[in-house]
Amino acid sequence: IYFHIIYFITLFIIPLVPIMISTILGIIFTTISNLFKEKKIINLMLTLIMFLLMLALSYNMFSNTKETVDDVMELLDTFNKMYPLTKLYVEILIYNNIKSLILFILIPIILFIIYLLIINKFHTKIYNLINNYKTKKLLKLKFNKHSKIISLYNKELKTYTSSNMYVMNTTLGSILFTIIVFLYIFLDKDYLTSIIGNINLRYIIENYAPVLMGSFCLLNSTTASSISMEKRTINIIKSLPIKRSTLYLSKIMVNMTVSIPFIILNGTLLNYYLNPNNYIKTMMYVTPILYQLNISMLGLYLNLKYPSYEYKSDVQIIKQSIPAIFTLIIGVFMAVSPFSNMKVKIQSNFFVWIHTTRIIFYNLILF
Repeated sequence: IYFHIIYFITLFIIPLVPIMISTILGIIFTTISNLFKEKKIINLMLTLIMFLLMLALSYNMFSNTKETVDDVMELLDTFNKMYPLTKLYVEILIYNNIKSLILFILIPIILFIIYLLIINKFHTKIYNLINNYKTKKLLKLKFNKHSKIISLYNKELKTYTSSNMYVMNTTLGSILFTIIVFLYIFLDKDYLTSIIGNINLRYIIENYAPVLMGSFCLLNSTTASSISMEKRTINIIKSLPIKRSTLYLSKIMVNMTVSIPFIILNGTLLNYYLNPNNYIKTMMYVTPILYQLNISMLGLYLNLKYPSYEYKSDVQIIKQSIPAIFTLIIGVFMAVSPFSNMKVKIQSNFFVWIHTTRIIFYNLILF
């Protein structure tokens, strides 16, 4: 009963400090981004850097504890250093410390009140700061002539980079694999296996890296939302004197543009570090590109099949729409299936050849 009472009391207190921190970070990121011409790209880069820092911080926190399950107190000490209010919360739950409960409630509330007073007093200045409110010089319009496919590609790329949620959600697979590659090369290799569990990730990387990289590419699909993201401009696009295939190709090109730099980076690092045979070195680039092409066409097909133009937020289309969900489910299934039975050891060249051929077959069907 005591736990439930404390849980209810602290339920609305716990989010206050994280809300303040995230808002302040948002203001700082937006202000810095406004100093640059391509402010959306800068904002995205800052968000990505923060995401990677959080992952690195998490790695440090857990790697410094000898046994994160058995030695709970050591883990709690690590949390206490990161977030001092954790110590108060532990004292409330374990020792029934009323003084800690009062402090745990008062500190966030007082900080939040001070925060609101500051926001209220400097609201106009903050608003102008984050919106870059200033007199702008007369714009000089410049027109560049491009082919239809390049013009559509530029338009699609601009739409894509206009939403941080869109970018982060459709590059997660590549970012995760890049982190895994860096962990494998620069940190303890056995740590990868320990955090994954029963999956021998080290063995998979050393023998089946091209297919593993391709599997992570299956988590990246910009095309699953690209048709629906057109929303108000869809009728204008339909009236343009262009072939549908040209429009579809421009959307697939954006998906490939997003993933290929990651493929080149990770493929080059693994080729240098693992030094495999020439066939695997080549497939380190070819196989992931074919996988990415497959999920690009699948996402586009599903979005054409189930388009949605009635939505209030991009989140609904990017994360909650039928094409996005189905593409993710199919992508995860296809990503996991090659590694479903690792008890049987298959020669690496043959394994890569089998699954590369399989994905080529799927691509021909979708094409």
